[in-house]
Amino acid sequence: MRENLLKQKLLQGESVLGIWQSINSSDLVEMSGYSGFDYIVLDTEHGPMSAESCIPMICAAERTNIIPIIRVSEIQKTYILKALDVGAMGIIFPMV
Repeated sequence: MRENLLKQKLLQGESVLGIWQSINSSDLVEMSGYSGFDYIVLDTEHGPMSAESCIPMICAAERTNIIPIIRVSEIQKTYILKALDVGAMGIIFPMV
């Protein structure tokens, strides 16, 4: 597992910059990583994405050193574990 640079920066009191994505596109993830964002939230609650469709986007995040976070569609163990299984380095819970 790679180091979570987002967590490291937050623990050191540094500012971080992120972006929200609800479009199923690994190209957008790559552009975000190359643009200097620290993290990207992949929204599977409102949009056409599932944990499985996030796999190419998480691969793009790894290539560009941006931390992938998935907002799951429901607070259910299966959704949370699936997001972690595909490589999310953080989870956002809906309607909390």
